Amino acid sequence: MPVFISLFGYIMLLHMVFQESGEYLPSVISACIVSILYFMALNGHLLLGAKGIFLAGLAFFALSLCLTAFTASRDKARALNTLSPGIVLFLLALLTGYLALQDARYRNWDEFSHWGLASKEMLITDSFAMPDGAVQFIDYPPGINLFHYFTVSNSHMETEAGTYVGQLILLLAPLVIFFYRINWRDWRKILLILLVVPFVIITLGNGFRSIYSDQLLSVYFAMVIVGYMYMDGRQDMRILMLSPLISLLPMLKKTGYLLSWFAIAIFLADQALGAWLTDEKRPEGAAAGRFKGLAIVGILAVSAWFFEHTWEARLSAIHIKETFSIPFDLKNTLAAFTDKAPEFTKQVIAKFEAKTISALLDPSNILIGHIFFISTILWARYKGQTGLLRRAVMVYLMLTAFLLVFAFGLLYMYLFSFTPDLAANLSSYDRYMNIFYAAFCLTGFGFFLLIDWRGLGRKGFLAFFFGLSALLGCLYWSFLQRPGPDYSQVAQDRREIKKMARMTETVLTGKNRVYLIMQDDGGLKFRIMKYELAPNVTQTWCWRMGGPRYRWDVCNCDESPAEWSNVLKKWDYVLVANADAELWSRYGKLFSDNGMARKDLLYKVTNKHQALVKLVPVPLGGDKSYAGN
Repeated sequence: MPVFISLFGYIMLLHMVFQESGEYLPSVISACIVSILYFMALNGHLLLGAKGIFLAGLAFFALSLCLTAFTASRDKARALNTLSPGIVLFLLALLTGYLALQDARYRNWDEFSHWGLASKEMLITDSFAMPDGAVQFIDYPPGINLFHYFTVSNSHMETEAGTYVGQLILLLAPLVIFFYRINWRDWRKILLILLVVPFVIITLGNGFRSIYSDQLLSVYFAMVIVGYMYMDGRQDMRILMLSPLISLLPMLKKTGYLLSWFAIAIFLADQALGAWLTDEKRPEGAAAGRFKGLAIVGILAVSAWFFEHTWEARLSAIHIKETFSIPFDLKNTLAAFTDKAPEFTKQVIAKFEAKTISALLDPSNILIGHIFFISTILWARYKGQTGLLRRAVMVYLMLTAFLLVFAFGLLYMYLFSFTPDLAANLSSYDRYMNIFYAAFCLTGFGFFLLIDWRGLGRKGFLAFFFGLSALLGCLYWSFLQRPGPDYSQVAQDRREIKKMARMTETVLTGKNRVYLIMQDDGGLKFRIMKYELAPNVTQTWCWRMGGPRYRWDVCNCDESPAEWSNVLKKWDYVLVANADAELWSRYGKLFSDNGMARKDLLYKVTNKHQALVKLVPVPLGGDKSYAGN
């Protein structure tokens, strides 16, 4: 795939010119690509930026091959230095993923409702989403979609498969850091990495076939902490290598801004305390060195703030408000935790507390993170590795404190930002908390890899390896017992929906406003149809017309025919993808045939200047096959 060659061109050239550790480069380069594309898109040159970055990478690849050939003629060992285990396994994993995902199609809720839809529209318009487009959550940060754009626009892959591959690159790039300074003789560490990291991604993430943002937050948050700790000495200017990654976190999702400040707080504490210095290695200039380190970490803080500032400025310019805003009010916050709080608030808090306690006690969440941290601390103490001991204890305690802050922040969102139906059900609780759980486990594992295993011996390692394998096997078996989504049903539903959507292509131009009716759906089919019809604009809510089906039913609009008629005057078409008796009996008089046909059809909205609109059937084109999965 040409995109792989372009990325490898940057890795090879930067490694050869700056002699920088190759394990840092995939994530740093990926973050830089996103940042450059972000600024190019702000200035209306997204396509130019994507093509320029891609072609420059190809040129660097060709130049690197020439330099490698020249170097090999004089020093073969140095020429082969680029092919470290981390880089080789990174490329092999990308190639495997590319082959496995060539025919992949979306299958999860958020892939249709936002991440896939935003990438699809960006690829069509070569720009950020605008208020008059099909994307609902325009305020969501665009980092993931920008990298999808770079991948798909520079390849011949189908859009959905291409975004999966782009997401895989983003996911694997920071994981290479675990191979830092590991050579092919360190087979034990390589074996452990291949055992632990996929386990965390599968059980606490979204797996390797997903375009959700959550696990990207986990791996990049863990990577900036582990990558910082792997740097030698006072780090000095090398800390600036992490600035693209600190900037990337808030570009992935709003939560990433909080995580970036968590990471910066750890860096500040480390620099202030000089935690990496042993008592014997505290030179007279250590105070000056720490001051310099603090100043450099301050630059990282600016990089995180800068994206947040520029993105909010863009949203303000196009008059877009935050979807899930967090209006902080100290009085209301304190009142929520008193006996005078509303009964609904008390119920949400009680349910959240019970679920959080249960999750923290569940061994499949952060148990292995504790094992790795505690093992590192005990080993460092036993071996007298003072610097490693101090850092491990500091990060362990700070992450534990941040876990409580993260959990409280999620509770606050349920109470004051989410809709009542989402709060009552603690919607997506596991997915949100797994962001921190996965990062906690990966960070602990990163510290564990710093142990000098030469004193452990082969028997000691094998005992630990098989013990850990047995534990992970039990936890993974427990994970598999949880109910999972029925992807076969999703594929079947999508085939039917795509068939109908393709039939409308003879009428819809891509610039129409289409009101969808799906009377039998709880939301997923509606999101799939919205995705299939994009860039045609569809409504956000109210795809079921009539009375509510249950408490807090946000899917329906209980409007009179006259009220719905006034709504439809702003729309071009009504697509009745699925009807029922209530639709025809209650709103039949708005249809030109009084709903006598009772078919799933596309209707043109006419008589917009009259009291009631008239919905006139529109002939559709023939059936087009769908080769989905």
